Amino acid sequence: MLSQVKPHFIYNSISAIIDLCAGNPEAQNALVAFSDYLRVNLGAKNPKALISFETELKHIKHYLYLEKLRFEERLQVIYDIKAIDFKVPILSIQPIVENAVSHGLFNKPGGGTIRIRTKETENEYIITIVDDGIGYDPEVIQKSGTTQPGIENARNRLSSLCRGTLEITSRTDIGTRVNITIPKEEIHI
Repeated sequence: MLSQVKPHFIYNSISAIIDLCAGNPEAQNALVAFSDYLRVNLGAKNPKALISFETELKHIKHYLYLEKLRFEERLQVIYDIKAIDFKVPILSIQPIVENAVSHGLFNKPGGGTIRIRTKETENEYIITIVDDGIGYDPEVIQKSGTTQPGIENARNRLSSLCRGTLEITSRTDIGTRVNITIPKEEIHI
């Protein structure tokens, strides 16, 4: 049903609601973040599109801002961003962050912390997403035959669109770490 509603109508409606919230900056900021979040999700018509990591990071920040409104102190976010000048497939990193929050942190009594780091080496860009949530036993997941379609989708798009890799390590009651490596493009002279 949502796909049948014209995005332009949604954005105009949210803008009108923002105006109604004059005098309540927290409500206005939440609606602006939600509008920007929707704009990326509804505008992602080409899953093969590459966007700047900076744009994906803004999308992640909107998502985490909204989750922090819901879960307050149960969600802590730490950013350590040392590199942003590279491209990633649209909506390839945000779903991984969402997975960490919804499956790792909010199933942990008291919540937890998510850390998002980027760095650049001579040959690659590295994105690391770490949570101190409930974690899981990869062998149990593999034996159960449970698939993680969102993770596999991100892994496949990272691989096919920018030769990237996605590796996950997790331990029950410790948390989960996702490392994404994106090689720098070769320069041909």
